[in-house]
Amino acid sequence: MDLSEPMEHENGTSQNEKHVQITFFSKDDEVAQIPDAVFDVPTGAECDDLNLLLNKTIEATNEKWKDRRFELLVGESFLRTSLAEFIEEYEVETETILKVERVLGIEAPKPLHDIQAPDWVSSVQIAHGHIEKGILVEKMILRGHERAVECVSVNTDSTRAISGSVDTNLKVWNLEASDEATIYEKEGEENAKKRRKEETKMKVPMVTIGGHRDKVSAIEWCPWKAGHAFSSSYDHTIVEWDLELAGEVSRIKGPKSFTDISIHPTSGLIISSCTDAVPRLYDPKNRDRTIVKQSFIGHQNGWVESVKWNPLDANQFVSVSTDRTGKMWDIRSSKSSLFDIHGHEDRILCAAWNERLIATGSADCTIKSF
Repeated sequence: MDLSEPMEHENGTSQNEKHVQITFFSKDDEVAQIPDAVFDVPTGAECDDLNLLLNKTIEATNEKWKDRRFELLVGESFLRTSLAEFIEEYEVETETILKVERVLGIEAPKPLHDIQAPDWVSSVQIAHGHIEKGILVEKMILRGHERAVECVSVNTDSTRAISGSVDTNLKVWNLEASDEATIYEKEGEENAKKRRKEETKMKVPMVTIGGHRDKVSAIEWCPWKAGHAFSSSYDHTIVEWDLELAGEVSRIKGPKSFTDISIHPTSGLIISSCTDAVPRLYDPKNRDRTIVKQSFIGHQNGWVESVKWNPLDANQFVSVSTDRTGKMWDIRSSKSSLFDIHGHEDRILCAAWNERLIATGSADCTIKSF
């Protein structure tokens, strides 16, 4: 099939323009299949032109087909320019047939809410698919760290929490309402039990775990093994812990201080951010845990503060940076992001992603959702 005629008509391309042979494929079962054919395409073709070609080809064999937008992946990069520009930039070999992967496209994030905060926003969470403004009621005080707390993670049934601190320690806390063993009491207190029913409970940790040599920057429960958790630190490591044995299971060594980690609930892959501009992907189940599975190039000037997976898609994550931008990525493309997220006027310090929303917090004292 030749794309020359429609392109000459729409874009005014010349008949002398160079052509390249392309074949399309997809690893996703949900993507409609097309005949195993080679297409002769002018190098002036862009993503929209190739989408037109794909939709017309599918429609020819499926009358019920409705046009869809595809992202087109060549090697490790999405096509964002003309084929000619892409081939020149990435030095793509064109003497053989060019294999292009079809990935179902998604809509770009759209700004929804802009919430003013009284100070820098260093942490944000999305509850029940929406953001609410209100007053948090103190229910429990967890007392034990000697310096600032950097991160907290609660397990799925809300019975345990883990915290990490600048004091380099992790602490495990019992959140069960029936727990009496870890209630903090001063010696000589009278009627303590009576007051505990009326006042905020103060608790001490069940376990304190040491092992990091610098501050703990992020912590997450292990999605595939109960009683295990992962923490990242400024000591350049990500550590898997057995919380019941209070011991280290494995350790990933990184190139720089880690600022954040996010573990995908189904794939188990860890996306990480460091004190540089490059999010990095690790497989904690790989025996050689020092190997970076993938590095994602795109942020400029400064470092990535936070990374979060899309819980509904094992290929997508978001990163936010001190360069004031956020980026939505597909792990199949390490050299070009899906979309850029703009709007903050200062460093972006944190991010969250649930089924429907992405939220970001910044040193400009705002929370934005998309």
